[in-house]
Amino acid sequence: MAAIPAAFSHRGNKLSHKFVCKTSDTFVLYQAVVFDSGSSTNVTATTSADDEGVIGIAMEAITTAAAGREIEILLLAPGDVFIMINGGTTTAGQSVIIEGADGRVEVAGATPAVGSCLGIALATSAVDGDYVPVLVGRH
Repeated sequence: MAAIPAAFSHRGNKLSHKFVCKTSDTFVLYQAVVFDSGSSTNVTATTSADDEGVIGIAMEAITTAAAGREIEILLLAPGDVFIMINGGTTTAGQSVIIEGADGRVEVAGATPAVGSCLGIALATSAVDGDYVPVLVGRH
């Protein structure tokens, strides 16, 4: 994975919170997360391309979460820059969406669905798994 450019801080003055992981879920560092279905306390790695449900970014990697295991989530806020995982191709200045299957980002394309754009990529990468800074828009 590429190094995070020094100009982009993923901590800054951002708000984070510990949430309970969905039992048996796997989380990857900088992966988008959502609330588990029907829960306001448990989170799961997103498997949807609908960015409106994304609440934050996983700040640690967890393999097969045990029951009750907590994970630190960096909460998304419009106008802030967040480091995320590239899932295909990102181009600086273009809108990005959540890829869908694994909480990674990719270029939105010419006609993204309403509510699907997470923000704007601030770096270009064609390497799957690279860290990419994203300026988060409203979601």
